[in-house]
Amino acid sequence: MGKKRRVSIGIELLSPSPYFILDEPSSGLDALSDRNLLRTLKILAKSANKSIVVITHNTENLAIFDKIIFLSKGRPTFAGTYEELLLEYKTSDPYMIRKYMDMNIADVYQELNASTRIYKI
Repeated sequence: MGKKRRVSIGIELLSPSPYFILDEPSSGLDALSDRNLLRTLKILAKSANKSIVVITHNTENLAIFDKIIFLSKGRPTFAGTYEELLLEYKTSDPYMIRKYMDMNIADVYQELNASTRIYKI
C-alpha cells in the first residue's frame, strides 16, 4: 500500500470525527491483503470507537462488514447484514453474489424488483 494511502488512513484514525470514511481503501491489493487491511481497519476503528464507511466495488470480503448497502444511481438497492444479503440473493455461496454484480444493471433491477423487500435507510 502506498505511503499516501497509509498517511490518509492514519489521519482518518486520528480525526475527532466518529466516522472513518475510506474510498476504495484496498484498490491495487490482492485478495488476501484486502482482507487483512479490512480486518485491521475494523479492529482499529472499534478501538477508536469509530464507525467505518467503506466505498468499494470489491465484493470478495463483504462478510467482514457489519452492515452492507448496495447503491445504484445513488439509491439503495440492498441494505442489511451479510447473512441477509445471502438470503436476498437466495444463496449460501458468497461467490454467487458476483453473478449479480456482473449482470447488466437492468437484469439486476429486475431481480431486485422481484424481491418484496423495501429498504429504508
